[in-house]
Amino acid sequence: MNDFPLQIQLPEPERQNRAITFFKWILFIPWYVWQQLWGIAFQILVVLAWFILLFTGKWPKEFFSFATSYYRYSVRIEAWVVNMTAVWPPWHGRPDDEYGLILNIDRKERYNRWKTGFRLILMIPLIALQFGLDLYSLFFWFLGFWAILFTGTLPHWCRRPLADAFTMSQRINAYTYLLVEEWPPFRGEDQIDVLPDQQSFVETAKEL
Repeated sequence: MNDFPLQIQLPEPERQNRAITFFKWILFIPWYVWQQLWGIAFQILVVLAWFILLFTGKWPKEFFSFATSYYRYSVRIEAWVVNMTAVWPPWHGRPDDEYGLILNIDRKERYNRWKTGFRLILMIPLIALQFGLDLYSLFFWFLGFWAILFTGTLPHWCRRPLADAFTMSQRINAYTYLLVEEWPPFRGEDQIDVLPDQQSFVETAKEL
């Protein structure tokens, strides 16, 4: 764990359904349609939030709650599509500790106006990094896809780099959408947070 205001906990799925994995890019269409419709309001809100943050230094609580809900929903869909979780994503973006993937973003009382005003410039190196992460993720997603079809599981050697890239990518997105103002950390090993009952698994893996 670190002090970055976005925390993600990823599950360790034991088995994945081969048929669902194979047809997932078709099955996720209803979630994608809802994401796009919801995303229209989200994009408008982010623009409004930029001006509000620039002049007041504050995220309105209701705006932040709406934006976080949409972002949580989107992250759950992406995690399911790239096989980071085998659990079907819910249609809402509310916190749900019973769902395998948990995402929380801390709302600050005050935000730096300079960081908000120059966000587009500050994002430039992150855009290049995001492109590299996408290619990196695609490679391991491809390997993991076939591993699941043949074995029914996502092997740890494939899941770990996917989890690192996935978590880093979500931190960049949160920074882009003004949900956080801290520069996303670049450490790979500390990016994957695990649920309490998985701690022994990760500690064992680190010893290997």
